[in-house]
Amino acid sequence: MSHILSGIFPAIITPFNAEGQLDTIALTANIKRWNQYGLRGYVACCSTGEAPLLTDDERAQLIRTVKQTMLEGMTLIAGTGRESTAQTIEACRSAAKNGADAGLVIAPGFFKTLITPEALLKHYRAVAEAAPIPILVYNMPAFTGVTIPPATVLALAEHPNIIGMKDSSGNGPYLNAVIRRKPADFIVLTGNAPTLAQAFLSGADGAVLAVANLIPEICVAMHRATQAQNFAELQRLHKLMQPIAQVVGGSYGIGGLKHAMTLLGYDAGLPRPPLLPATAAQTATIEQTLQDVGLPR
Repeated sequence: MSHILSGIFPAIITPFNAEGQLDTIALTANIKRWNQYGLRGYVACCSTGEAPLLTDDERAQLIRTVKQTMLEGMTLIAGTGRESTAQTIEACRSAAKNGADAGLVIAPGFFKTLITPEALLKHYRAVAEAAPIPILVYNMPAFTGVTIPPATVLALAEHPNIIGMKDSSGNGPYLNAVIRRKPADFIVLTGNAPTLAQAFLSGADGAVLAVANLIPEICVAMHRATQAQNFAELQRLHKLMQPIAQVVGGSYGIGGLKHAMTLLGYDAGLPRPPLLPATAAQTATIEQTLQDVGLPR
């Protein structure tokens, strides 16, 4: 399965309508537009998609809508991590039933001081044994407060149903430690846009990015430049992407990303409370940043 995970995946936003409900019409329109850009697939029910704020029924509907709208041959990864092992297994089963090809399992973090390497090993192995789809380990210490040690990742990589990982730490030495020692068929995806070029140069197979909602063509071009060993082009594109990544999905969060997407003609809507829309000052900065790099065009 490794070849269908190599490339760019947007961590897709979840659009809500004026009543605050999941807007599948808007989602379908966005996917049809994204389908044009050479993306490897989509990641639904992720942090950028406000997954913790969705009901189980909304998650199922979201996965089904993406599956029905994406192009044949694309890969659908669904966020299936929960705080308990049993809930995570059930989420993987539900995601599979609704069309997901793989599950992205974030480390549990509520009891972060008790989530030891041993606890992580038992958790992920139990999920992998029971899940009807392959899973990827998801390292996101900024949200969970838990860093999955490289040695733990490498031990999990030996399991046949754990096919890769997404690392959103932005920690270059951490990523290198995994890439240097991983099995050849274990996929490593970065989730950190500011270090994207470095991750590709270090050997990352692809990326799951919030900014790929907005500028998928630039993210795809960066991956292709790496594959072609066109490092001057990779550097040029990285400089173009950097200021955009800094003000959408990163500094200004989901509200900033959704505002930027609306400026570029996507149907993004507003974040679900308690998340807030971008402030007036933030929207002005976002608009200026897009203009500075020639967007929209």
